[in-house]
Amino acid sequence: MTAAQSEDSSVDLDISHELISRLSDQSIIFCRHGLVFAKGGDGTWKHVDEVPNGKDSGCTCPQCGRKLVAKNHCTEKINHFAHAPGGDCGYQGESLLHRVAKEILRRERRLMLPAFVGSQGWFDGLTIVPADTVSFDKVELEQALDRIRPDVTATKGPRILFIEIAVTHTVDAAKLERLRQIGTAAIEICLRALHGRTVSLGDVKKAVLFSSARKWLFNEILEKKLSAQKALLEKYGDFLPRTPLGVTCPDGGGGVLSLIQRPTVFASRKDCGKCCYFGWDNPKAVFCFARTRIQRPSEIEMFEKGLPRPGVPRRVIWDIGNSTAPKNHTCPLCKTEIQHRYGNEWVCANGCVEVHRRAGR
Repeated sequence: MTAAQSEDSSVDLDISHELISRLSDQSIIFCRHGLVFAKGGDGTWKHVDEVPNGKDSGCTCPQCGRKLVAKNHCTEKINHFAHAPGGDCGYQGESLLHRVAKEILRRERRLMLPAFVGSQGWFDGLTIVPADTVSFDKVELEQALDRIRPDVTATKGPRILFIEIAVTHTVDAAKLERLRQIGTAAIEICLRALHGRTVSLGDVKKAVLFSSARKWLFNEILEKKLSAQKALLEKYGDFLPRTPLGVTCPDGGGGVLSLIQRPTVFASRKDCGKCCYFGWDNPKAVFCFARTRIQRPSEIEMFEKGLPRPGVPRRVIWDIGNSTAPKNHTCPLCKTEIQHRYGNEWVCANGCVEVHRRAGR
């Protein structure tokens, strides 16, 4: 059980489907001035507007158990519950937000999965799988499985995904190790940005399903795919370490620098990003395909199978201010002359590179 789950147990939270159903997306459910929901005398959750104003609210704080004062006639602030003077325990609805997030996932049965991105050494920043929205067949809350109790268990066909909700506490090393031992894919959704703010139910839905920070805790399939991708990339490309002068171009600038008339062999990040051999970059290095003349990572598979690469032109921005057309310039791939096509556009005679002139700055 995580620290967040122990919060749920300690304050005995039970946000039911009925409570979420009777609220609209515009309903304020968390307020920076105080609590919007509190425990009523009958043990159910009460909204501040549902109880008498003042000390006779009959509600208590779910954290410390002290009586709360209902302030539901506010004019400059949002209606909220408050502790009596000197009795504020500092509770801001952490576990309530945690529980509401889980209920949203159970009702919606969909969410945006995070991109799977390399995070070690040179491969930092390499995207293996982009972020994508997935719908699930079934979503269950706090289902125990093999010595672990994830916040949410989502199922799609034969695949299972564990989802952890982090408000003030993230998954610790011990639980992360248990996840790896079980071998089930897991992600963590961080809602820390909502903590202590005034937000509506719609805000929480958007954050839980799509916009909040999220990351993969474990995914054996994608980790194997990353390892395989690393081996292929190292076979067909090279890491170019950043230096104070920039990045040393192994092609002498032939990939794009010859088109923008910069004779230096040092390229800035801006230059590399235009090059037809650019793979990706991170703060430490740029990954370059100049050695094997690969214009896009998808061509690696064609190299492996010995297939000819498609002749899809690579768009290159020709950024030389107000100078004249690129006369006597050659294609960085086939070395044929760049020919004028129309307007401010030129093309290689073999059609492997398009050059688009950018207006002077």
